[in-house]
Amino acid sequence: MTKLLSFLFILASASAGAKAPLAVKSVPVSDVKITWKYENFPLKIQIADIKEDKKLFISETRAFQKKEDSIITKVWPDATVAAKHKDSTPFALVIENPSSEDYYFFAVPHELNPHHASAGHYFECLCNGRVFKVPAKSTWYRIVRLNLNDSFQNLKTFEINHQIIGLQKNEVLLNYKERLYEPN
Repeated sequence: MTKLLSFLFILASASAGAKAPLAVKSVPVSDVKITWKYENFPLKIQIADIKEDKKLFISETRAFQKKEDSIITKVWPDATVAAKHKDSTPFALVIENPSSEDYYFFAVPHELNPHHASAGHYFECLCNGRVFKVPAKSTWYRIVRLNLNDSFQNLKTFEINHQIIGLQKNEVLLNYKERLYEPN
């Protein structure tokens, strides 16, 4: 019945002189390379796709131990995000911690290269003044989002650089306890 109604609507539109829909204009894309410099932090941050069937929220930060609890579908080996202009590009930052030790870190505010790209982006990432805990024998993740505006139309590639600073547990509890963000 639905197909018949759709066919009748198309037929009626065509006979009334309606124009066919215009082709959708492609949205420009910039390749964004995300890099990490580590200080006193032995684990590595990876970028990954998120399962589409999961209801997730930007800045959601969690850890899981069982693979079936994973929200990750594919890790991007070259850490390059294809970000659409005037749109949000969500993805996951992922840290695997196979050790029996908890790790703590914070991120220094990111820097863009070329620097003039700073005026046209908004990246909800890790550099928010929080100290993060990566639990032992788990995979930690944070859902982030990158937004680009029109100023990127002529910029095909750029880099976002972060510095990750590792902290000791006693240092966190003594100096940063109120800034500690533990995964749910």
